[in-house]
Amino acid sequence: MRAPHRRAVLGAFTAFVVMAVGACGGDSSTGPGVADTPVGNYALTSVNGKPVPVTLFADTEFTEVIAKGSLALQTDGKYLAIVTTNETIAGNLSVYADTSAGTWKQGATASALVLTSTDDPTMPAVSAAWSGKTLTLTDPDSAKWVFTRP
Repeated sequence: MRAPHRRAVLGAFTAFVVMAVGACGGDSSTGPGVADTPVGNYALTSVNGKPVPVTLFADTEFTEVIAKGSLALQTDGKYLAIVTTNETIAGNLSVYADTSAGTWKQGATASALVLTSTDDPTMPAVSAAWSGKTLTLTDPDSAKWVFTRP
């Protein structure tokens, strides 16, 4: 059985992903190899400045670790985010791959993106900041999720 706060973590991530896409974009390239569009596949590299895998919660009988994550921004304006979470309860490991899908668009500037979940219409749109190969989202709990692409 999943921990009760699991849904809250996934909801926060979904909101974060929505925000991140909202702030992504690029006014111009800054050099060789720097993308001029946010479209592409990103890997989760850190949460709150800590490299992935990152422990979100740890207690004597329970730990929750973000093991990996990905975010794909497609040319058709859709996104797909996948986050793998390892939960250990009383020494028993459970691995979950949660997905979030929706739409994304550039915001007021090329470096700003807005992501809107199609999985949960009650989720607010999420904003993100995009710079070259890095996409930074801030979830409703103020956690910073950083995604990078090759």
